Amino acid sequence: MGPGARVAFTAQRDGQEWSGLTGLQGRGCCRPLSGAERAAGWRVYVERFPFVAASDRLRAALERTTLWELRPDWLRLIDNGQGFGHKEEWSGR
Repeated sequence: MGPGARVAFTAQRDGQEWSGLTGLQGRGCCRPLSGAERAAGWRVYVERFPFVAASDRLRAALERTTLWELRPDWLRLIDNGQGFGHKEEWSGR
C-alpha cells in the first residue's frame, strides 16, 4: 500500500444484539507513519494502551509494526438503538 491509498473500514463492539447494534463505517485515505510522526503516534498508542509498554515482549513485537494514519472522508454511524437501520452520514468532500 502506498501513500494516499483508499481504504474502507468498520468498527463495532463484539457480541452486540442486532436490535441494539451500534457501529461505524467509513472510507478514506491512509499512509504509513515514519520518523517523528511514528514516534508521536507510538506515544499516543501506549498512553491509550499502557499494558503494551508494561510488557517487554508485547512492546518489542509492536515496536516492529507499521503504524498508519487514517483520514476518513466519509463516515456512517449505525445505531439500531434508535430504530432498526437508523444511520447518520457525514462527508468531507
